[in-house]
Amino acid sequence: APSGRFAYSVNHSAGTVSGFTIDPMTGVLTPIASSPVNSLGGPWAMAIDPGTGVVFVTERRGRIKFVEPGGTVGTVTGVPEVAYGGQGGLGDFVLAPIARSPVLDRRLVYLSWAEPGPGGTRGAAVARAGLACAEHASCRLQNLQVIWRQEPKTTGQGHYSHRIVFA
Repeated sequence: APSGRFAYSVNHSAGTVSGFTIDPMTGVLTPIASSPVNSLGGPWAMAIDPGTGVVFVTERRGRIKFVEPGGTVGTVTGVPEVAYGGQGGLGDFVLAPIARSPVLDRRLVYLSWAEPGPGGTRGAAVARAGLACAEHASCRLQNLQVIWRQEPKTTGQGHYSHRIVFA
């Protein structure tokens, strides 16, 4: 059973995304999901749901894809506008820690991205949203609420260090 510690890997040459659990005592990696995902464009961050084995992957241009254990690739809609360029774009996607569930529907998620600002500026933002996955291979973000926003915004196209971790 997954311990809550995971490692993720994107192999661009092979076109695969893989998820592994990490044994906290030995550090041994055990594969839990590996899927071909030739449809990914510029993957940036990954999250895995331990109850379903679904791997979510953000693409810097502003898309979130997910890969089911059987290899089906789906798209999450309702993603906010991102300021893509350089290292900036869509960043993290994290499922809120809850008791393990065999379904994704009605989950709370957090995401970060570089957002456009006035006068060509950009800055990081973090939001929470509900994840609605009532249909197979289709999820959407609903009731997105920004909970943190970088102020002041800056010029340039950095990635603004907007990682999300629950501790």
